[in-house]
Amino acid sequence: MSTPTPSAEFQVNAADVTGIVSVDASSTVALAVKSEFGIESIQWSVKGSSSSALTNPTISTSGTPLGITAEFTMPSGRFKAFVIECKVNQQVDELGREVSAYVFRAVISIPDEGGNHPFVFGESLERSATHGIVEDLNALVSAARKRPRVLLSASRDSEIGDEGSILVYDGDDSTIVYTVDDAHFRYGQTEIHCTRNGTVRIEATNNAELHGPAFQIAGKGARCLLSSHGAPGDTPSPMAVEPARGTAQASAEIDNLSTATDEDFDFPITVEDVYQARVVVMLRLTGGGYRTWTGKVDFSFASATLALLGSAAAESSGDSTGVAVTVSASSPNLRVNVNNTTGVTANGWVKVFWERDEP
Repeated sequence: MSTPTPSAEFQVNAADVTGIVSVDASSTVALAVKSEFGIESIQWSVKGSSSSALTNPTISTSGTPLGITAEFTMPSGRFKAFVIECKVNQQVDELGREVSAYVFRAVISIPDEGGNHPFVFGESLERSATHGIVEDLNALVSAARKRPRVLLSASRDSEIGDEGSILVYDGDDSTIVYTVDDAHFRYGQTEIHCTRNGTVRIEATNNAELHGPAFQIAGKGARCLLSSHGAPGDTPSPMAVEPARGTAQASAEIDNLSTATDEDFDFPITVEDVYQARVVVMLRLTGGGYRTWTGKVDFSFASATLALLGSAAAESSGDSTGVAVTVSASSPNLRVNVNNTTGVTANGWVKVFWERDEP
């Protein structure tokens, strides 16, 4: 019959620890050493957290010997965790030898809406006694490689499962609205693709904020990359969902533009920064034929004022005969004026591909 030895193993909320312990936000967490046999002293401590922005909780001790039971309060919010350690008898036996059984740790975590737990600085084998964080890391890599494709069939709000996926809209000559909620975009990136000629207009609700002027994407092959700039587990205020550089575009339809007439198309800017833009105008002529004009322009937006940094530079691309394009500032809009001098009525579109300069 084996002789009992002291142990620092503890329960959390009256349950044995077999991996990550999931708890509610703002809840009181009860800790209790399973056996007081041979224990002369008990020390509780927080050995790590999931974010440098978190304040370590204060652990209150009680019982005899002092610390046989303890408790602390979790923070509010989601996706936050701590490594909690219990050490008995200063981790040494009566001969002064270090004993591993005299230390026990647990990861106590508030999961996100999808039941996922953050990694915690200081954890080793707490979530798996044999593989530690390896299995969860491999699961993340596998999910990133697969990147699920989700069909956007109609206007809707964002959902928890959208983050990290590719949202595909295959509508033809119709417009839907995709509304971004900050609760669904904590970290990572989500792509939106158009596979036909439809349009996806991107809007925001709650604390989400769309940075940059890419309020819609349109046409086959158009895509936008939405990315949150908050740290995992944090809720930035306002949370930024921003089109990636060089991938987002705004567009407007040209409808029955008569010859010898012009029309203004305004593209609003909302975030102060320095921008680069490529402007593309395509006219589909009545009776057949196309005209295309492309150009580049740099501009800044600050204190509600948009200013061009030089004039728009036209590029040699396709046949632009009979198309005159002027790019100007009409704060807070970038204005594109299209003048049809082709001799016939034309339809088509104006597209502006946006890039915010890197800081």
